[in-house]
Amino acid sequence: MFHDKTEQLKKLEWERYRASHDSLTGLYNKEEFYRQVERLLKEYPDTEFYILCSNMKDFKFVNELFGMKKGNAILRKQAEQMKQIHGSFAKTVCARIQDDHFATCIPKAYFNEDKVVEQIRSMQKEFTNSLFHLHLYIGVYEITNREEPVSKMCDKANLASETIKNDYKTCIAYYDRHLLEQSIAERKIIGEFEEELEQEEFEGTYM
Repeated sequence: MFHDKTEQLKKLEWERYRASHDSLTGLYNKEEFYRQVERLLKEYPDTEFYILCSNMKDFKFVNELFGMKKGNAILRKQAEQMKQIHGSFAKTVCARIQDDHFATCIPKAYFNEDKVVEQIRSMQKEFTNSLFHLHLYIGVYEITNREEPVSKMCDKANLASETIKNDYKTCIAYYDRHLLEQSIAERKIIGEFEEELEQEEFEGTYM
């Protein structure tokens, strides 16, 4: 009976782990990351936090050019680097949100931009060749509204990262209010344009 109960407990723990972690990297998955960030913000109300969201430009081509094994190696390498840079700090959580998108919540006081850039450069050098230039870029959002959904915080960090998507010399960009206002203005213009098309109010000139 003791052996059976032990096996049941192990199985239960394994199921819990699978439900909260990414199977490839061992980091938290998206849903668990959101829960863990909410927990940190409640447990440490006097600590200032950053949300970091990273992406890789044209990562889909890695699998096409070199195969899934190479792509998975790059993803695991990034997870290892995240653990090395941030994993030893208390009050810090790291996750693979989806595909090549990763996220970290870290106290502002622990964030070392120079060290992060150094690790990014090292990884880019390791996986760049004549066929593919690895470009890893990160958006940083300082949490100012703790009641805001964590998904929205990640959206803002991603918005910052998009500003350097095509800049191979820059690895890190910070979110500010101007980026949000600019994004809203752009979406408004696109929305008005689409509405005019639907109402057949847009007149084009054809040669």
